[in-house]
Amino acid sequence: MPKRLKIFQTPFFLLVFLTTIWGTQYHVIKFSITQIPGPVSVFYRFLLVFIICQVILFLKHKESPSGNFWNRLVLASSRAIAFLLVYQAQKLLLGSQTMTLLLLHPIIVFLLAPILLKNEHYSLKGFWGILLGLTGAWIFVASFPESTSSITNAVFLTLLAAVFLGITKIYSKRAALKDSPYLILRDLSFVSCVTSYLVMHWKNYGFAVDTLLSEAWPAIVFLGLFCSFFANLAFFNLIKRISITKYSYMAFVYVAVAFLIDVGLGNQMITTSTLLGLFILFGGGILLKKGMKKQTV
Repeated sequence: MPKRLKIFQTPFFLLVFLTTIWGTQYHVIKFSITQIPGPVSVFYRFLLVFIICQVILFLKHKESPSGNFWNRLVLASSRAIAFLLVYQAQKLLLGSQTMTLLLLHPIIVFLLAPILLKNEHYSLKGFWGILLGLTGAWIFVASFPESTSSITNAVFLTLLAAVFLGITKIYSKRAALKDSPYLILRDLSFVSCVTSYLVMHWKNYGFAVDTLLSEAWPAIVFLGLFCSFFANLAFFNLIKRISITKYSYMAFVYVAVAFLIDVGLGNQMITTSTLLGLFILFGGGILLKKGMKKQTV
């Protein structure tokens, strides 16, 4: 690769790229589900990624799975469940609210990493970080202007998605060290397509082809091409070089981007409770990061 292009492979550039793309992702998701149902949006998003990866693998001919089928199955299944839960909850939450609640996934990474990854240990700072993180999240949720049962259900679904997202991050590290990113993305996309189709059939949703072609396709293309394909290629490239626990801390930066976007769009009111919750949550994130030991697989 020419030297002038190597900058695009540096961890710094990859982090900036992921921060930009994934920091805006939930705002685009919110727009897409105003056009077509969430499971339908998930189906088309990952169908696009599956087709791209399958074409690339067909042209390369040399990519073959490592044989770690169960690792890829857990990764793909947990990712698919997390996305379906987020899409369902995103109807009632702002992008910054969703991303703030998903900040609990580094806690899941911290708790599971010593069990599933080598040379990872618990620490007192990490547990204090968890306590502060949960406190900040509770204060942030309490600052929501609405307190209806629908909002409560959306919060619960997003927190549940954070659990599956944490599992996804750990198994992504394991897969990235053994398999081609195109193989991983193909499996992720295939399982996401199947699960979303099953939900579509269960809910009696149609394929909404007319709406997709007339209104929703820009959001689907952006989510599939940039937020799923290019962003995940960058993500798998990055976690080969840094620990997954260290990367998980970057979720706090994503929230800052999403929060600023919501404020700029006039969707997010800045209140004392909101700022206090974010401040405590970020403080918990710093402690959690300090309590995360470098691991290998």
